[in-house]
Amino acid sequence: IHYGIREHGMGAIMNGLAMSGFYPYGSTFLVFSDYMRPAIRMAALMELPTLFVFSHDSIAIGEDGPTHQPIEQLPSLRLIPNFTVYRPCNLTEMFLCLKSHFDRKEPSAIVLTRQKFTTVPDVDNASLSGYLVSGEKNSRVKIIASGSEVALAIAIRDKLESQNIRTSVMSVPSLELMMQKNRDGLAEFISGGFSVWIEASAQIPPFSTSMIVRTTNFGRSGDGRDVYKKYGFDAGYIASEIIKKIKKI
Repeated sequence: IHYGIREHGMGAIMNGLAMSGFYPYGSTFLVFSDYMRPAIRMAALMELPTLFVFSHDSIAIGEDGPTHQPIEQLPSLRLIPNFTVYRPCNLTEMFLCLKSHFDRKEPSAIVLTRQKFTTVPDVDNASLSGYLVSGEKNSRVKIIASGSEVALAIAIRDKLESQNIRTSVMSVPSLELMMQKNRDGLAEFISGGFSVWIEASAQIPPFSTSMIVRTTNFGRSGDGRDVYKKYGFDAGYIASEIIKKIKKI
């Protein structure tokens, strides 16, 4: 269906299709989830299997200017009851997200990126509730990330490992599923080390970490890589900040 630029109408029509026995999905930029918020809430209220696909998920969409840079949308979607938010970092996770949506038959959002980033290697034990994607569990530094920040986390790990600082990375495709199903695994992962949460949003993690890398601002226009770096999402900068902090411990 060619909806045009009318996100609320698209969401409402998809809900109607879901009530008629279909499994509809529709796509727009993450920042425009605000326009379809009433339809998303109704899908959650009625437990409809509507799939909302959101692209352009971070401040790295610098070329389109400040109006398109989402920072609060991701955490606000996670607050909606009966609604699962997925943020995959590679094709394996994407498959698991789609399978979970159709298995659960509940409303979901899959949040994707636009910018180019280093491919995150597939891991056999990938899990939507969080899993070790790089490194060992008993590392000194433990990084938790989702979506395109997983590639950034791995780049940070490489820089720390070059300084003989053992580092591991946990990918969390769904924060909600982690808190529901993998609290013990999370606690085990972050215990006994310096833990870091990285996400290009205003999200504060619902668990304690030693360091949080997020953004509470937007508005820079320019090349996505430059904007990403401007707000502190740079592997070299974050690695140096981690080193400063662990030296004080």
